[in-house]
Amino acid sequence: MLKLRKKIEEELANKTPLSIKDLSIKGNDIMSLGIPEGPVIGRILKDLLEVVLDDPSRNTRDALLEIAKGKLGKTD
Repeated sequence: MLKLRKKIEEELANKTPLSIKDLSIKGNDIMSLGIPEGPVIGRILKDLLEVVLDDPSRNTRDALLEIAKGKLGKTD
């Protein structure tokens, strides 16, 4: 039980993203890529959350926008 408590405290202290609201980008950022408001934005955010859950270091605006562009087939 103490190990679990310590792990939870570490995750909270590190501010590990646990939900879409914890991502470094929001729906407006994805819309700036030319995607209209709608369910596609939510799907992309869910995909980005999965990426960040696997690797929290990728939770930066630049990294997430690049990943989103890749999902949309956009390159600069």
